[in-house]
Amino acid sequence: FFNHRAAQGLSHYHRPTAQMAGMATKIVHGRRPMGVAIAECEDCFCHEGEVSSNLGAVKWSCLLAFAPLAHIQEVTSILGDLNMIELGGTPKVAPASEHSVDGTDATFMQDVIEVSKTIPVIVDFWAPWCGPCKTLGPAIEAAVAKADGRVKLVKIDVDANPGIAGQLQVQSIPTVYAFFNGNPVDGFQGALPPSEINAFVDKIVALGPEPDNGLDDAVAAAEEMLANGENADAVETFAAILSEDGNHAVAYGGLVRAHLALGEIDQAEAVLNGAPAEISTHAALEAAHAQIVLARKAAGAGPVDELRAKVEANPDDHQARLELANALLANDDAQGAVDQLLELFRRDREWNEGAAKTELFTIFDALPPKDPIVLNGRRKLSSMIFV
Repeated sequence: FFNHRAAQGLSHYHRPTAQMAGMATKIVHGRRPMGVAIAECEDCFCHEGEVSSNLGAVKWSCLLAFAPLAHIQEVTSILGDLNMIELGGTPKVAPASEHSVDGTDATFMQDVIEVSKTIPVIVDFWAPWCGPCKTLGPAIEAAVAKADGRVKLVKIDVDANPGIAGQLQVQSIPTVYAFFNGNPVDGFQGALPPSEINAFVDKIVALGPEPDNGLDDAVAAAEEMLANGENADAVETFAAILSEDGNHAVAYGGLVRAHLALGEIDQAEAVLNGAPAEISTHAALEAAHAQIVLARKAAGAGPVDELRAKVEANPDDHQARLELANALLANDDAQGAVDQLLELFRRDREWNEGAAKTELFTIFDALPPKDPIVLNGRRKLSSMIFV
């Protein structure tokens, strides 16, 4: 799997101290991987699995070339110690972004091997002078970002970090490896078109665990209960979510709707009034407020048939038409209510201080923004306003 001579082409040189050579001998001795041809390295005098403590310069890649993958942790730890000895400080670790990090030889174990025990990790070997790398890098970053945390990207500059690249036989760049459960599982060389990069990332993501959406799954379950008429169960579920996250605006909105579905308007209003001030302007709470307003109006609405008859007998009876709209809302006919209010607006937009438009906006706020009733209603209202 490893190739000593290939590693040499990517290595940097360091003059050893007695402490460095001692550590090198300790790590390398007795751990030559099977299948690797051993020949004396003219630069650092490697002999049959050990490094001389008194001759020449020690190559980092030579240490890695004799260490099997199982010992990457010890080797990368030593590389970090060598940095500290020579530079008088701690190894430099690049700052991480949300889904990617610039890795180093010294942090490979932490960034790749350990993390891959939880989620897959994709390693992009690149260099600043590499043209294809400039195409592949942004494309693979975009694909990883779309995975929304289900895979991590580690970018390794092979010029600055030749050790791991040498051990993994990276002989041309860009080269990409994927790791899961501490082992390499897939990879490719060269720049690929975006479609193939996306397919590669999707394949690697599929190796990992299903995403844990936490409270979002509980919210979805409560919404399903509400849609199925299991209103009491929905109240309990939304309340449980709020006990876990007291600032969950969507759960507050859901709890309000669940109480309204049970006919408990006062309780719904109490829930809304108890929401934290910092989330009071959230869209879910704005919608909940509109729903309570409509529920109170609907509670005092008369029979639909009687009100419809009054409107048909006198189309200019604006009060009867407004009451008919409220009655239709009480019977879960939002589309019918919007139609009546649009007709009222068409007949007299200024009646009762613009009551038709005010009521329409309340309905639009109460429904989901992309509900067809809202989209079509807003379009029709706009066309009337600008006639």
